[in-house]
Amino acid sequence: MQCDPGAERSQVNYILNDNSAIQLKCPNEAYCLLESETVTLELLETYLEQVILLQLPDNITGLEVKLRNEQIATPYYHYTHGLKKHNGNCQRIAHGHRSKIDIYIDDVYSDALVKDWANRWRDIYLVSAEDVIDKGDLSFIVLQNKSDKLCTAYHAQQGYFELLLPASRAEVLPRDTTVEELANYICEQIKARYSEQKITVYAYEGIGKGAITER
Repeated sequence: MQCDPGAERSQVNYILNDNSAIQLKCPNEAYCLLESETVTLELLETYLEQVILLQLPDNITGLEVKLRNEQIATPYYHYTHGLKKHNGNCQRIAHGHRSKIDIYIDDVYSDALVKDWANRWRDIYLVSAEDVIDKGDLSFIVLQNKSDKLCTAYHAQQGYFELLLPASRAEVLPRDTTVEELANYICEQIKARYSEQKITVYAYEGIGKGAITER
């Protein structure tokens, strides 16, 4: 990590197994830095216990946090994105979701289409076309490798965010990447194939949040 205290932004370069790279330069508050080479549930539990304890009254001297993976019995996708119009931390350019999806054709659940979209967006970065920029417009030096690159950047309330990653790990959409717009996009794509049938898409974004679209 390279810190730039004057601009209050920091750069992170992450080298992938195939020697391609993911590079970010974001406001310092966009990162949660942990003193470890790997991120585990146990590490996150300890970190959260420390952070939460600082917010509690002095007469509370200890607590225990237990994390678990949400149980999803059907195929799901796992995507990362950034929402520049969001007022909270979702404006951060590289935050993600592990999400269930339900698709119905004429009110009948389609296991095949659910699998198709789960595979299409498995470990993907979803980016709005209006946020894609040229490599030369990045404010940092791009690490040299042979992979095709996708570059994206935007201004948000927390500051200026930039991201470079292999193009093969991203999909560019002609809209914002909110869960509502993702549900609309999926529904439109399926409707183009099944024009005479009713399409219903339930797109989830973690627990207790999602969107429903019908065409």
